[in-house]
Amino acid sequence: MSIGALLKARTKPQQSKVSLSDPKPNQINRTETSPPSRKKLEHRTNKHAPMVMSSKRSVTRKRTVVEIPKLERRDPRFDSLSGAVDPELHQRSYGFLRSQRKAELDELRQAFMIAKKRKTSLPEEELRRMEDALKRAENAEVQHEKLEQEREALKKWKASEKVKQQEGKSAFYLKKKDQKDVILADRFEHLSQDKRKLQKAMERKRKKVAGKEKKSMPAKRSRT
Repeated sequence: MSIGALLKARTKPQQSKVSLSDPKPNQINRTETSPPSRKKLEHRTNKHAPMVMSSKRSVTRKRTVVEIPKLERRDPRFDSLSGAVDPELHQRSYGFLRSQRKAELDELRQAFMIAKKRKTSLPEEELRRMEDALKRAENAEVQHEKLEQEREALKKWKASEKVKQQEGKSAFYLKKKDQKDVILADRFEHLSQDKRKLQKAMERKRKKVAGKEKKSMPAKRSRT
């Protein structure tokens, strides 16, 4: 056997022993520098401490990283910078709407009367639609008149109170309950001038009270 073959035979078992006993340097570095698992990071030192989490997480697509200023539209009529609402000024500025509503109501009444006479030429659904529109317009007009009477009643009371203050009496401000009493007294004063309207108002009040009493009554027991 040559000298070179003997040297090779001696070195082979030494290399195998090293590979079996000692790990490779690359493997050692990998185990030493590997980051801790997520389960190990997400923990608390005690129950009152905050959760410890890794910051190396990707941002989700749903999350807004940079917030864009939102464009808000506002109506200057209802802004506090425009000042307080003056009902009298509003009434004077938009007083033409009242006459316009009355004109539209008269047109609806005339159109409904003509359609009612020509009942055979119009379908039942169209006639019912016109009747509903007329009722809505009449109810809206009644509500506007009611609010107008309430404003006039409070305005009249304020004028009389202003005269009393000029005579030396101390200022007095109405509560909501007292305002209702003033409005109710003014309403019955107007109704007393027309007996027909007064009777209708009393009949509506009677039906309203009867309905409340009927609701408050216990239900009739069923016989078993």
